[in-house]
Amino acid sequence: MLLTLGGIALAFVLVNGIMLWVSLQGPPLLVTTGYYEQARRYDKDRAQRAAGAQAGWQIQAAPAAGDAATVDVRIAAGAGHPVAGLAGIATAYRPSDGRLDQALSWSADAATPGLYHARFARPAPGLWQVTLLLARGTERLDHTFRYVAP
Repeated sequence: MLLTLGGIALAFVLVNGIMLWVSLQGPPLLVTTGYYEQARRYDKDRAQRAAGAQAGWQIQAAPAAGDAATVDVRIAAGAGHPVAGLAGIATAYRPSDGRLDQALSWSADAATPGLYHARFARPAPGLWQVTLLLARGTERLDHTFRYVAP
């Protein structure tokens, strides 16, 4: 009887010790501390997508062939006419690990109008939220999309 009670007490202490250790490791990587700011950005992102759709912007992103660190971004306007000459910045936000957030190098493909390359400095596979802040003369493009890196 004494051995049984001692075993139960030892199991209780071990299980609670493990739970305490796990809780002290910090929040899970999928938990964000800025829910309010994230919700505000969600509304802004929806408004941007709606404005882009009204303006006729079409944006497609895909991994570059043979280069996991680069995203090929095709931008077209109206009836699919490529939009060339956009300059600006691209940033990548990693919802599961803020330490990986980064600015992407942005360049136009000289051979293909409307094709741009956004290159990660620290590529990591998984889900990213990419924000483009681009301009050409008086035209502005402020667009956010989700991208799954290979």
